[in-house]
Amino acid sequence: MKLQLADLAIIIAYLVTMVVIGWMLRKKARRNKVNYLLGGKSLPWFMLGLSDASDMFDISGTMWMVSLCFIYGMKSIWIPWLWPVFNQVFLMVYLSRWLRRSNATTGAEWLATRFGQSGPWVRSSHNIVVAFALLSCLGFMAYGFVGLGKFMQIFIPWESVRQYIPFHVPPAYVPHLYGIVFTLFAVFYAILGGMHSIVLGDVIKYAIMTVACISVAVIAMMHLHQAGNTLRVPKGWLNPFFGWRLDLDWGGLVQDANRKIRNDGFSLFGLFFMMMLFKGIAASLAGPAPNYDMQKVLSTRSPQEASKMSGFVSIILLPVRYSLVIGLTVLGLLYYNRIGGDLQTPGGTDFEKILPATINSFLPVGLLGLVLTGLLGAFMGTFAGTLNAAQAYLVNDIYLKYINPSATNRRTISMNYLAGLAVVVIGIVLGLFIEDVNTILQWIVSGLWGGYAAANLLKWHWWRFNAGGYFWGMLGGIIPAIALAYLKYKGVLNGLDLYYWPVIFLLSMAGSVLGSYSCPPTDMRVLKDFYRTVRPWGWWNPIHRAILKDDPSFAANGNFRRDMFNILLGIIAQLCLTLLPMYLVLGLRLPLFLNTALLAVIILILKKTWWDRLNDY
Repeated sequence: MKLQLADLAIIIAYLVTMVVIGWMLRKKARRNKVNYLLGGKSLPWFMLGLSDASDMFDISGTMWMVSLCFIYGMKSIWIPWLWPVFNQVFLMVYLSRWLRRSNATTGAEWLATRFGQSGPWVRSSHNIVVAFALLSCLGFMAYGFVGLGKFMQIFIPWESVRQYIPFHVPPAYVPHLYGIVFTLFAVFYAILGGMHSIVLGDVIKYAIMTVACISVAVIAMMHLHQAGNTLRVPKGWLNPFFGWRLDLDWGGLVQDANRKIRNDGFSLFGLFFMMMLFKGIAASLAGPAPNYDMQKVLSTRSPQEASKMSGFVSIILLPVRYSLVIGLTVLGLLYYNRIGGDLQTPGGTDFEKILPATINSFLPVGLLGLVLTGLLGAFMGTFAGTLNAAQAYLVNDIYLKYINPSATNRRTISMNYLAGLAVVVIGIVLGLFIEDVNTILQWIVSGLWGGYAAANLLKWHWWRFNAGGYFWGMLGGIIPAIALAYLKYKGVLNGLDLYYWPVIFLLSMAGSVLGSYSCPPTDMRVLKDFYRTVRPWGWWNPIHRAILKDDPSFAANGNFRRDMFNILLGIIAQLCLTLLPMYLVLGLRLPLFLNTALLAVIILILKKTWWDRLNDY
């Protein structure tokens, strides 16, 4: 067994702590619906920020980032813009405030503040975002628990525990069994304690991960700066900047790395970057997707605290996470000859195995348990947050809206428990048949996300956009995105999905515009209430003029230029936060000094242009 007693004791202590938290906070969570789903909107912004950052610190994403750092070096800091990671900057600067001002419980409930409670296509727009949220949650949960099982199996081999299991488990389903066992702990504290226990559990997990990540970075520095140790990397690996082509040649070092670059499709890095930036800006302008990130924003005490929370996420997530990423990358590079065999598969080198291979080979007893506990907690936090979001949509947007609008508080909480259990069971069942439903789920998730950006961008910034436009815009993106996934699966099309994204976006935008003009405008009273409450900038002149007739003193939100300036500074600051631990571990003193100085200047500017003006619109 690769884990020692001390490592197992740390993991078990963490799991027991999560169970105790759920049990202790169950009464507090049961007071009412808002207390259960949103922590009563009473949790401080820094705790919600810690929780949100912890939920983004997932196992599979971290394994992917370590493999990227190994192959692409400092240039790997740009690739997470695919998500895009800088959407947190848009949220920080203005979108979190706009979202929180609605005082809604879910993203679907928020639509009522924009399109009204009734009218043409209102119900359809509500239903399509609920479907988006639920299918996304189920897909992520199904893949997540199987991925966790495969990861933990590396460190707790089945041969070591098989004798204690009273029933036969086929080898193909061993990861599923591991996943179910660890998932049940997350289910217990998430369902019983609601948002209160999720946030407290995430804070504990973040503390564990911080200690673990910094320890790994220190170990990597000690190994790197020993006499005789140097990194054998291609020219340009240490430079975060790039030209039209990537120009990284691993020939003579790690030959499979060149094949990985070709398979990734990142050789024309300039084109890749421009497409990634276009997609990232459009997706960021759309606001958060209806998942745990949106629920954390809606859980804050005020719009100002919502902005603070989103800004805090980058500050506490990126330096800590990249301490682990660069630390494991350095160990993998220094001792590639030792771990290279562990990375081999029938299809060649699997660079995503660098993370488990390095922590299994180089971390001492105790620290190994701490890192595994942190990564296990990362899964549990993401799973719990996703489960909480799914419960919110099932209970708030289906049960209370369509089935039993007058349900008592006790019945509502009971339905939250039942909805949570139902979602977990469905997610586990999907996971058990993961090989059979993999393609279908990829179509669903890819299609839903493909159709999200255009419609949700317009809902903030264009007054004429209505519920019909929202429905047809979402559908106009979903259908071609599913078609793309199918054609790629059949081999008719190939290449990165990113390069097809503009076509999907334009089709979705066309559906949004045509759908809006095919229906009457949203009721003027709804639009005026929305404009007064949310205070968006954009194409809202007709609504602004209508409000001036009632209130000549009403002032429009004129912060567009300042918000764009702050977003630019925020994105640069994010890159500086990412590079900070990388330069530190690698011992690049001049870049570290310049990076730190630039970050300090940006922080001082944002203090005046953002923090001090959070109450402005």
